[in-house]
Amino acid sequence: PEPPPRPAWLEPWTEQRSEVAILCVALLALTLILAFQHRLSRSRLAHRWVRLGFLAFTLIWLGWIASAQLSIVNLINYVKGPFEGLSLGFYLAEPLIVIISAYTAVSLILLGRGVFCGWLCPFGALQELLAHAARWLRLPQWNPAEALQSRLYYGKYASLAAVVGLSFYSLDWAVS
Repeated sequence: PEPPPRPAWLEPWTEQRSEVAILCVALLALTLILAFQHRLSRSRLAHRWVRLGFLAFTLIWLGWIASAQLSIVNLINYVKGPFEGLSLGFYLAEPLIVIISAYTAVSLILLGRGVFCGWLCPFGALQELLAHAARWLRLPQWNPAEALQSRLYYGKYASLAAVVGLSFYSLDWAVS
């Protein structure tokens, strides 16, 4: 008799073994950085180089090479999946996103949002690396007035509410 067919979600996991291994090593390194951050922060220069090095890894490998950017689309799909009767295979189809999502969920519960936003988001890494480059090049920085900043503060929450609301109506509208 023929062996039973392998689940469809298993194929990406076997094809991306090396990427999964690299990500797991990087997440282990990040966990060690966070666990020993009090020791690392004793040397401001060492902390800066470790942080900038990890951000460069996040931007280049995680963002550009592996294309493993966790986004609101992934999160919305995870939330909508049970309501649409999607199987477990749907959730496991993208191994790097699954691993980052799980790490982010655990770190969110244990440490707060700073782990993903501060260390694993390629877009945030790009912004921080550009800010460091701008300071190094002595480019002028714009700091909005406190009154303007306080008025703009809630705009991000209004945008998030609009995207989440639209996603339940039409996911295509939410991502465009």
